[in-house]
Amino acid sequence: ENVIHPEDYPGVMAVFDDCLKQRSPTYQAEYRCRMLDGTYLWIEDRGYVLSRNADGTVARMVGAHRSIDDKRRLLEELERRTHSLEAIVEERTRELSRVNQQLQLQLEENRKLAETDTLTSIANRYLMEKILPLECERAQRFRRPLSLIAMDIDDFKIINDHYGHALGDAAIVQVVESVKRCVREGDLLARWGGDEFIMILPETPLADARHHAKKIRDGLLSLP
Repeated sequence: ENVIHPEDYPGVMAVFDDCLKQRSPTYQAEYRCRMLDGTYLWIEDRGYVLSRNADGTVARMVGAHRSIDDKRRLLEELERRTHSLEAIVEERTRELSRVNQQLQLQLEENRKLAETDTLTSIANRYLMEKILPLECERAQRFRRPLSLIAMDIDDFKIINDHYGHALGDAAIVQVVESVKRCVREGDLLARWGGDEFIMILPETPLADARHHAKKIRDGLLSLP
């Protein structure tokens, strides 16, 4: 007993006691055994009872020790490598997740760029031509009102010719900022091209659309 590793001792004694008390037919345990030089060797310890006394105590028992040190060390090395591989896989998984999130963000950014007018930051013609058929189909299917306002800036060519395209762009941005104040939730304001704009108004009958268009125009009257 004094050569059994202290950490293994309780488990070995419990198994051995089960055999002695006839709770188990045989005895088998694996533990570290101290050698003469103080180092430990993994062994497999097996034994069984040959005969018992009248009171049930053991009269004779036979057993053998077998070195399993190489096997245990190999298993420990495999476990270390497995843990190392698991750590690598876990890190790679986290890295792939981060890359995937970055790609998703990049895809979303690219989608926004593809559907946004670069000058005014409102929807561009591509997005408008994608949304309008869907809204038309929905309005027809559910028999709901749908209106559309088309608008342009009067005599805009004169602004470009007289003041230059830079000021023309600034004028377009100023007009859009005014119109955006009239965009409701669910509406879509898009730049059709140049100084032309389209506003899609779902769930809006013609009379309401006319009133909304007048509100937009009145807001533009105050601009220089």
